[in-house]
Amino acid sequence: MLASQLLRVAFQWVDALWVRGLGVDATAAVTTSVFVMWTVYSLQDVFGIGAAAYVSQLLGAGDRARAGVAAYKGLRAAAVIGVLCAIAGSLGAGKIYASDARAARCRGGRPALPVGVDWWRRRSRSWR
Repeated sequence: MLASQLLRVAFQWVDALWVRGLGVDATAAVTTSVFVMWTVYSLQDVFGIGAAAYVSQLLGAGDRARAGVAAYKGLRAAAVIGVLCAIAGSLGAGKIYASDARAARCRGGRPALPVGVDWWRRRSRSWR
C-alpha cells in the first residue's frame, strides 16, 4: 500500500515536471488536478483493499474457488469504477476546473481552466 501511494505521488510529480516548460497555467492545471485524482484513487482503493481482505480470508479458510471469484469481482469492480471516473472526468472537466477559475478571478490571477480541461480529457482517454 505504501509503495502504491509513493508511486502515485511520483506520478503527479512527473506530470508537473513534464508540463513545467509550458508555463504557469499548464503547471497550475496539473497541480490542481491532484485533488481530483486522489479522490479517484481513493474510490479504487475501497474496492482493492476490500477485495484483498476478503480474498485473504477465503484463502485462509482454504476456499480457493470462492477466493478466485472474489478476486475477479474485485478487479472488475475497480475497472468499472476507473472507466466511470474517466468518463465523468472527460464530461465534467469544465465543471471541475470552474471552481479554480472563480478562485483565480478572486485573487486577480489567471485561471487554469482551458489548460486543465484539455489535460484532464487527454489523461482520461489514456486510461481506457
